[in-house]
Amino acid sequence: VRAHATYYSDLHDFYFFGFDLAFPSLEYNLQNNLGAPRRIAQTSPEAALWASFQSTFGKFQVATGLHLELGSLFYRMPSFDYLQPRVSLSYRIAEEWRAKVSFGTYTQNVLTVNNEDDVISLFDAWIHVPRNLHSQQSNHYVAGLEGKPADQVSTNLEVYFKENNSLVM
Repeated sequence: VRAHATYYSDLHDFYFFGFDLAFPSLEYNLQNNLGAPRRIAQTSPEAALWASFQSTFGKFQVATGLHLELGSLFYRMPSFDYLQPRVSLSYRIAEEWRAKVSFGTYTQNVLTVNNEDDVISLFDAWIHVPRNLHSQQSNHYVAGLEGKPADQVSTNLEVYFKENNSLVM
């Protein structure tokens, strides 16, 4: 279930808010070398609330937001890791060109368990992060340039850095 809404103010500001609710399932039906079946199934709640604000001040456009991951808050150990701020700023260089930077904190509740030494992996097994561990968390930093070099052509160039704070090993 997903719902989102946008409110437009008289000052041409935007307020975005919404929620997501899901119960993703991961299921594997395997068989060992002796023919014995093995079934592995997992389901965990994923619920999130989010709100953001966007406004323009002259040539600057600012967007700030907060994402709250409720599913992990109730499913895992309580922590402030589930408050995820997001900020972006863009500056209009010319009529059709903008320079932009952004920052956001993100979490991930599923991970792959495979052999990283494999040259070609034929099977990637995904599992939910165990309840007794924190979700994987990272900070994302993005800088870029977007614009229209011609009427029918647009371009977007971005440089991206991801700082992993808590990888599950």
